[in-house]
Amino acid sequence: MSTPLQPDPHTSAPEQLTAPVGIDEIEINLVQLVARTLRGYRVIVGAAILGGLLSAGLVMLLPKTYTAQAVFLPPVSTEAAVQSLSLFQRQNPSDTYLGMLGSRSVADDVIDRVHLKDVYHVAEYGLARTQLSKQTKFTVSKNNFISITVITTDPHLSVDIANAYLDSLYKLDGSMSASASAHRREFFEQQLNEERNELAQAEYDMQTVQEKTGLILPENEAAAGVSATARLDAQLQDLQTRLSALLLSETDENPQVQQLRRQIDTLQAQIVRQKSGSKTGPNAGIPNGARMPGLMLEYLRRDRELKERNKLYESLMAQFEKARLASADPGPQLQIVDRAILPERKSGPPRTLIVIVGALLCGLLGLAWVLFAMPVRQLWQRYVAMAAKLQTR
Repeated sequence: MSTPLQPDPHTSAPEQLTAPVGIDEIEINLVQLVARTLRGYRVIVGAAILGGLLSAGLVMLLPKTYTAQAVFLPPVSTEAAVQSLSLFQRQNPSDTYLGMLGSRSVADDVIDRVHLKDVYHVAEYGLARTQLSKQTKFTVSKNNFISITVITTDPHLSVDIANAYLDSLYKLDGSMSASASAHRREFFEQQLNEERNELAQAEYDMQTVQEKTGLILPENEAAAGVSATARLDAQLQDLQTRLSALLLSETDENPQVQQLRRQIDTLQAQIVRQKSGSKTGPNAGIPNGARMPGLMLEYLRRDRELKERNKLYESLMAQFEKARLASADPGPQLQIVDRAILPERKSGPPRTLIVIVGALLCGLLGLAWVLFAMPVRQLWQRYVAMAAKLQTR
């Protein structure tokens, strides 16, 4: 069994701190770390300077980048927006427009507007969309403003792409709104045509009932029927009274008596026809009390159906008119707040930050070399020496 090395009292303190350590026991303390760091400060500083120089050289090779930004506000509470959002189950407008910005239709339209296949030197839309997505970012602020940020090495290209996104989105949004409005107009037009036929049928049924029953206004007709019967009864009573008075002094052969009897017979026949519901005679157009309940019930049913059909037709007509106007001019759905303008200065790369980070990383590597390379090398030498001793035995 090996024993740990004991410090030699005849050696100096720095030499004792840097003495080789055994494999079985390695003691590292703060004093040793500080001492090694101080002795190797030249290595650390040199590594940091070298890292800074390499980072500076690398930064000089990186191309400059320019950022262009366009901002718009999706619709929130307008009636046209509500109709448009009905296609998306009334989702959050910001989420809806973010999805539209990331759609293939918008991306392909942007590629065609800015000729990005020539810019990226590709022949396929898929490769152009991939490159475009790497240069574009969409964000939503707390106030629901949506920003389109484009970063490229050409300031004019950044501006063109950002504004092309606005134009393509506006075009797609208008097309979708017009399509939705046209669909609503066609729907209400179909419903309106069907209801127009139903209304015409209800009007024809009402006309048939009026011709069948002779009723125009049921309340007036009922009053007229009662009044006609009462008038006939009054006339009959008057004639009967006159006949009774005349018989007191005249006989049945008297011409006046015979005339009164004929008038009484005629009135009695009219009263019988009126009460029995006959349609012959001068009062055939006035219904009597016996027929009135059934006639009024049938009339009221047809009248109620006609009113309901007419009310529904007017409601559909109003909805169709709104849909027709919306189809003719759906109006803008999104509000453009800021169009992209030419950036006044570059946005990247952050050269100072890259140089500082490169210097720090290389300095840390130098520190690691100073702190751990020497002990590891000493342990390896110790291991090789012990292996050589074992082989000689």
